[in-house]
Amino acid sequence: MSCDILNLEWSSSGRDREAATLICNALRRKGYKVIEASIFNYQYYLMKYRPRLFYAADPKGASINYRAVKFAHHIGVPVVSLTAEGNYTLEALEAMFWGHIADRELLEQLNLQWSSRARNLVLKLDASLADQVKVAGGVGFDRYRIYQFYKKEDWMRKYHLDYPHMVGYAGWGFDACYREKEARQMEKVYGQEQVELFRQERVQVNEILKKLIKQNKDTLFLLKEHPGVTDPSKSELVGLKHYPNVLYIKNEEAIADCLSGCDVWMTFESTTCLEAWLLDKPTIVINPLSRSFIRSSVHKGCVILRNCEAVQKCLTVHFKSGSIPEFEAKEDARRHVIEETIQWTDGKNHLRAAYWFEKVLAESPRSNMHIGIRDMLKAFWQNILFGGARYLPFLPKFRAYAQARQRFRRSELEELTRRYKPYLDAFDQNNPLTEQDIEELERMNQ
Repeated sequence: MSCDILNLEWSSSGRDREAATLICNALRRKGYKVIEASIFNYQYYLMKYRPRLFYAADPKGASINYRAVKFAHHIGVPVVSLTAEGNYTLEALEAMFWGHIADRELLEQLNLQWSSRARNLVLKLDASLADQVKVAGGVGFDRYRIYQFYKKEDWMRKYHLDYPHMVGYAGWGFDACYREKEARQMEKVYGQEQVELFRQERVQVNEILKKLIKQNKDTLFLLKEHPGVTDPSKSELVGLKHYPNVLYIKNEEAIADCLSGCDVWMTFESTTCLEAWLLDKPTIVINPLSRSFIRSSVHKGCVILRNCEAVQKCLTVHFKSGSIPEFEAKEDARRHVIEETIQWTDGKNHLRAAYWFEKVLAESPRSNMHIGIRDMLKAFWQNILFGGARYLPFLPKFRAYAQARQRFRRSELEELTRRYKPYLDAFDQNNPLTEQDIEELERMNQ
């Protein structure tokens, strides 16, 4: 069995999966055979489907992602990857671009970035990467121009609730400050003093949220745990889920539906604020102690507040008038941040990415894999562990694969594809990539 493109991801839901769905659907519409599956069985899937191109989950984001890319490269399969977090900061550029890639070697034929700003920063690290690093735009953000999402009324109906107001909060990865290895890495980027400040702010943000929840009993607070949190007891959301006007979400709902249903969106620090702007939602950043630390420029378009009283004032004003004057005053700043972060807001970034995929496919007209006996044995063993985890999840060798199977469920992927396909098909038919778009894209990536 063979295919044109094999896409392997961590999860069958979430932001990265939704970005992949945009691209995979566009490629299918062009006539390519696309297979989507879990990256935790990458050796077997690469062997089974013998793809002309491997569309990889961001290799810098996790060690298994990079191992998958290395394996594909080893057996002769061309690789294209999208960056999962492309809003780089100059101070943390090397760590943000290379991530888990310890040997600092870019194995992909193409690595697609969110913006020309991001690409230019990468080329400052290593100018020799110019032919591999290209701009496609922030693909995942396209969905805010294409899909329809849950409204507040949909949330109330789904969860059998009845609140006139709904306020969201996106969690930050505070728990990393308490894990020795991650804390050391953070100290290299932020400095020891700032990491200690983060620990103090976690407690203070938690107290602010608790007060707001208690003071606004007629408001539903949707608390979205950061997807990277592994120890919720060390998050700023600890102890809040039991309040009657709190809806606590980890991965059960898409972030776009969370944003769409809320009147106001809050966070300590999160790129989700930019996503909220694309849905015309005002954003509040709660920073009790930090005045300046290394982070993306997204905070520049938000209202930055220090205490519960200030946040409460903004919420009250919005509930009465439908707007927050301090937020409206930063409209120009938001426009600038959006352009330098995701380049285009026309919803066609997935088509730009598909254009680059086709360029690679044109250079690899057929599968030319080089597979040895040892590779086959490794793939066979990985598939035994991945498949066996379905029946023996409690055994040590199967445990990690059981968690991977739980994250990637075929039925969930099919439902995601079914839900969004009509919107995607209609959008792509009515908004093709024009010659002018392609000329701009090529010019930007010279």
